[in-house]
Amino acid sequence: AGAQVVAISTTASSPLAALATQVVVLPAAQKQDHGGTISQQYAGSLFEQSVLLLTDAIFQTLWALDGTPAEELWQRHANLE
Repeated sequence: AGAQVVAISTTASSPLAALATQVVVLPAAQKQDHGGTISQQYAGSLFEQSVLLLTDAIFQTLWALDGTPAEELWQRHANLE
């Protein structure tokens, strides 16, 4: 209902990308790349690692711009361990 979606995908033509308002394309191995043409890692591991680095960098940038102290963020941190 009026939401904007940002998709992170290995290709701009993925089904998820078709639903998104904006698409970030990470040129990493796709799950179907069993031949290791892009990465020697299994399936989508390179993509998953790239998403982690990208989203962590986005978070760090937004946090720096916001200036919220780490102690305040920690109170809202989810413990999934």
